[in-house]
Amino acid sequence: MQNKNLINTIYMNYKLVELLGTGGMNSEVYLGKYVGNDKDIPDKYKNAAIKIITKTSDTTSDQWNKILDEAVTNARLSKKSDVNIVKLFNYDNNDSDVVKTVMEYMDGESLKIVLRDRSCFSLVETLYFFEKILIGIQYMHNQDRSIIHRDLKPENILTSSDLLEAKISDFGVCTVIEPNGKNNFLTNETSFFGTVPYVTPDAFNCTFSEGKRIPIITKQFDFHSLGIIFYEMLIGDKPFEISDENDSSTIKLFADYDITPMKYINPTITNDVENVFLRLTASKDNDKHLRYSCVEEIIDDVKRIQNKYTKNDKEDDTLKPYYKRTYQGKLLLELKENFTLWKSICKNKWVLGCVVVFGLVTFLSIIFLLLGNLW
Repeated sequence: MQNKNLINTIYMNYKLVELLGTGGMNSEVYLGKYVGNDKDIPDKYKNAAIKIITKTSDTTSDQWNKILDEAVTNARLSKKSDVNIVKLFNYDNNDSDVVKTVMEYMDGESLKIVLRDRSCFSLVETLYFFEKILIGIQYMHNQDRSIIHRDLKPENILTSSDLLEAKISDFGVCTVIEPNGKNNFLTNETSFFGTVPYVTPDAFNCTFSEGKRIPIITKQFDFHSLGIIFYEMLIGDKPFEISDENDSSTIKLFADYDITPMKYINPTITNDVENVFLRLTASKDNDKHLRYSCVEEIIDDVKRIQNKYTKNDKEDDTLKPYYKRTYQGKLLLELKENFTLWKSICKNKWVLGCVVVFGLVTFLSIIFLLLGNLW
């Protein structure tokens, strides 16, 4: 519920004028109007999102440390413009029980709301938004101390009202990794974080230190989430049927089952696009060699698809994953079996000829019957 006492309050040169929303960790986000004396402030920064998080008796030390880490991480990522990261202008935690942050205000909806309203995107739109998200992830991963977002999902991608901009937000569960090639973290990583449908099966890989579970966090955590977002933008739904999105056991689905090719659902999807999704989410032991090693490889593939689309070049062959595929659900299995049966029929010219002749005879018989009834 809106805290009316905070409306018209001034925080760090911004006057709170409207409650935009509330979230977890007892947080409230307000629209702030700039009332400071800096006449040179750009127009786009005269509005800001003011996030206020108040510590309660239910807030654990791990959760509070993550909140403090988020402000520091977002500040590091805000030093450069045009990297598709929601900028942090200022933050204050002088009160040990309250954290206040002043962030860039995006006047559009989250990608989640945009997808809900539009169902899915065209290939051109998908590649446009996806490249913008990738540029943000590239900036995060290429820091001196690499930053893994760990909670990429449409809800955390904010857009402008004209849908020309898309920026990454919410750095509350980020992992900051030491640049020594080892699994050393500068953030607290003893708890499980992330949103289940977007979490890689790699999240179950861990080591133990002093009796505590320490996950082995890599860039694949973000790549896998990007794959799910990519799929949702193209298809309008998640790859697997999940009855309970809070059930962490469903994270293993990608390690146990294969995704039915997107072109079965949308025939306009090309092999090049299928390959990007496969490489982002490859989780079976026999498929992991197909994975991307860095975000630059993903960006290169996206740009290559964009160029092919405009030039109408020949598409790539589909990547050959492990030959033994296992699909989720009876319907998907039947789709695969029917598709395989049709391919085998097409390869046998004699059988194919019989099928064609039978179909033609049946069609003509129906026509003659209809004409006979008319006469």
